[in-house]
Amino acid sequence: MIGYNYWFYFLLIIGIRLNIEQIGNVLNNILFYNNGVLDNLGEIMKVEILEGCTGCGMCASINSDVFKMNATAHVDNSKIKGNESACRSAAAQCPVNVIKVYE
Repeated sequence: MIGYNYWFYFLLIIGIRLNIEQIGNVLNNILFYNNGVLDNLGEIMKVEILEGCTGCGMCASINSDVFKMNATAHVDNSKIKGNESACRSAAAQCPVNVIKVYE
């Protein structure tokens, strides 16, 4: 991974007209993007199933694009974009509270 300083100077050189907030947002996206997707607000959303899933299928019934069932639930993080609200709903309705949404 390229260091923080390199990206900072790179953005300053090519984007001198960007304001500080825009530079910070770009750096944040470069440095902290962690297999999630950018939602409509420009924030990163990642969904994770913690240990303890009972395999009840509630999450898959709410959103079968993101949540896949085997013995337990699994998440397809590449399908989150456009389904952010359903991910939040599935996390709220999980009977064992093992769906975690990171934004």
